[in-house]
Amino acid sequence: MNTLIDTSILVLTAHKHQTYDGNPYTYHLFKVLEKATKLRNDLPEYIGHAILLHDIIEDTLYTRKDLENLGYSKETLDIVDLVTKDTNLSYEENITRIIDSNNEDAAFVKYCDNLVNLEHGRLMSERLNNRWAKSAERLREKYAFS
Repeated sequence: MNTLIDTSILVLTAHKHQTYDGNPYTYHLFKVLEKATKLRNDLPEYIGHAILLHDIIEDTLYTRKDLENLGYSKETLDIVDLVTKDTNLSYEENITRIIDSNNEDAAFVKYCDNLVNLEHGRLMSERLNNRWAKSAERLREKYAFS
């Protein structure tokens, strides 16, 4: 069974050449985890894993099968699958896919991801900031996140 330390080491390695807002990419992942624990102090560990892994399939060579082989739970992997961008869909359609799945955990991960993106969005385009704000609002409306 993986610990959050194991998952942290995995993402540090997997994203080692990527950056976010001038920082190592894992800064973003840990900020999303920090945001989630502030919003939900009883955060289950499987959601913590999903938060740290939420971009690994999209941004690295890792696949769901690789993560299965590393021993991640179906709950964690289902969240990662849902928040992984389907490149055949628009951003809005991807958010609709998450909402329509009725997987509140995946919606919560995406909501926290949007909030962190907005907090660091001062360096991003207005278009991206508007997209993240609209997405966060749609997720908040559906699941009453605070």
